[in-house]
Amino acid sequence: SMCSSILCTMSGYLPIYFEFSSSRQSTWNSYSVMSPSNFTPNIPDIPNDIDKWVHDELFAESHYIFTKTESGMKNGICTHCLKEFPLGDMAVKHNQKIYCPECAYEVTAKDNGRGKKCLTNYGYFYLLQPTDNGGIVLRTFYCKRQWSYSDLFRENKLPVIEYSEHFRIFMHGDIHACYKRVAFNWGYFYEYWNNMKNIVIPHSHYGNTMAGINFIEKAYRPENWKDMIAETDYRYSCLDTFSHMPKFACKYLELYSKNPILLERMIKQGFQSIIIEKLKGISTQGIINFNKDTVEQAFKLDKQTLHSLPKNPTVFDIEKSAFLLQHKCSAETIATVRLLRHEDMTDLRQIFNCLKSVTTVNHMFKYLRQQARNRKLNMSYLIRDYRDYIKQIQFLSLPLNEETVFPPDLSKAHTQSTILAQQKKVEKECKKLEQIDADFKPVYEKLYQKYAYENDSYIIRPAKGKQELFIEGTVLCHCVYTNYSDKYLNGSVLILLVREKDNPDTPFYTLELNPKNNSVVQCRTFRNRSYLEDNDLTAFIEEYQQFLALPLKEKKKLKIRVA
Repeated sequence: SMCSSILCTMSGYLPIYFEFSSSRQSTWNSYSVMSPSNFTPNIPDIPNDIDKWVHDELFAESHYIFTKTESGMKNGICTHCLKEFPLGDMAVKHNQKIYCPECAYEVTAKDNGRGKKCLTNYGYFYLLQPTDNGGIVLRTFYCKRQWSYSDLFRENKLPVIEYSEHFRIFMHGDIHACYKRVAFNWGYFYEYWNNMKNIVIPHSHYGNTMAGINFIEKAYRPENWKDMIAETDYRYSCLDTFSHMPKFACKYLELYSKNPILLERMIKQGFQSIIIEKLKGISTQGIINFNKDTVEQAFKLDKQTLHSLPKNPTVFDIEKSAFLLQHKCSAETIATVRLLRHEDMTDLRQIFNCLKSVTTVNHMFKYLRQQARNRKLNMSYLIRDYRDYIKQIQFLSLPLNEETVFPPDLSKAHTQSTILAQQKKVEKECKKLEQIDADFKPVYEKLYQKYAYENDSYIIRPAKGKQELFIEGTVLCHCVYTNYSDKYLNGSVLILLVREKDNPDTPFYTLELNPKNNSVVQCRTFRNRSYLEDNDLTAFIEEYQQFLALPLKEKKKLKIRVA
């Protein structure tokens, strides 16, 4: 029969087109798959009990008792057992959770003529099947059960389920093929299967598909997976352990194909959680080597350490255990490392990579524990400070010795190294800006003659160039250099520097002036605090604006003594 096309759109999301068939056999058997020339799989038939499984298992939490009142008698019919019965004196309300008096199944009561147009169940299921060449195919389907046109009291049968196949992922030896079904309806109907570049993790919202709908996701007959793969080349793959999370099944087989010996051993020895993290994209680089044949070699652990790992260990557990074993850590160090977070271990590796020629892990942790006690800080906070300190002494090209690596007061040493590193950065950047500022000098002198002013407390003048704005922004921690220095040099903004008269070389406030009307666009000090919070400076700025408003002759009469 002809496939009926249903256009499903959700407000705020891209439209997606589903083709549901009123006859599932016509839909399933009509697809032509673009396959590699050396791989032409025979698509297995769909199981005959698929409708029953979808009703009973996939939609197990979506069963109802529809109620109907005729001639003063209230009857109910259960969608689980399809039996009709009188409700008698039972006070059953719409949307109430009750147990069916016939099959004792928990269901939701629904008035037969009320709200059925909106009563639709959406599902997404994974169907694993063997192919005739020793491989397997994982197929995924959307399905939809709609109650709007169903009246169980008259027909005593469940509504037709509509299906739409989504993915086909073939696995056989070195051939891994992933196809996604693409279908359109623009006045006429056509469809094709798109050959994906990589094996993907299929799921109901893949590509933001109908993101506003809650799909029920399950594997078809997961209890049969072990017997099913026994008929294929993947009989030793332990794929049945992924039947409760079927979306990872084919990504697991892709990984399994690269090193079947190691993957089988990891599953059988209880390290499935490690594999799942790998499939989810968690980095194992430098922690687990999937090219080895034994778990001990892959994890860089001995058998004793493997047995000491917690149940269902994570990649992070392996990382910590390998680190402790590699560096022969003391009991105190082991206890400290066991409490660290993932980001702490990352910092710790960075630190020790810099210091491994100078010290040992045990000595380093002894120092850190002492500093933690002195400063009353937790180890995570201290490790971050220590990482920054080590980076700074490297940037400053200081020698890595006992004196620099283990200062008596880490907090004080960190503050000093921060200041020195900042000065070095300023000097390095200023050197680059000297030539640019030399070209700007004639412009600066003209601006100086026009805008420089002082009184007994403050001085205001134009910036000499990018170098001075870099220092200004660095000291005051605002964005004058990054956002305004280029604009200042090309004349699109006017930046003036406000200084205390007793400290003319120390950044104080930075002012952006509108030269058209001499209004203050912004005037900010440390961390963007406004000049309006300083009454004395506010008065000076008002005095300066009055000066700018004077005629040129009046300005020349004033004695401007700005250095």
